Amino acid sequence: MSAHMHSDGNQPVKFPDQLDWLSAPPPIVAGSARPRARSTDPSTSHEAAEAMVSSGAIGRQAAEVLAAVQRWPGLTSLELGARMDIDRWAVARRLPELEPAHVRRGEPRVINGRRHVTWWPR
Repeated sequence: MSAHMHSDGNQPVKFPDQLDWLSAPPPIVAGSARPRARSTDPSTSHEAAEAMVSSGAIGRQAAEVLAAVQRWPGLTSLELGARMDIDRWAVARRLPELEPAHVRRGEPRVINGRRHVTWWPR
């Protein structure tokens, strides 16, 4: 982790995209240990899910999503995905895993005639 000094030169600052757990999955919180593939999914889905976990991709995605919520608080998974230039559904899968330790749900907002949950940092 690289540290940067405050403008007063006293305390190191850790930026959101430089979280200690950047290359590891975020802490498991209640409800986030659900299966990554359904029991009815083909074996290739289960293999892909295991590869996402074992490679650390899940943790990296979670760290990127958390940094995005911190940078753009109050957006939906649809809006965050667009700003991050990644699939909206990847964002939507990571957000509940970051809740409640790192993010919280806000009031829904209507986009294209549908209600979408907004997300805020803790």
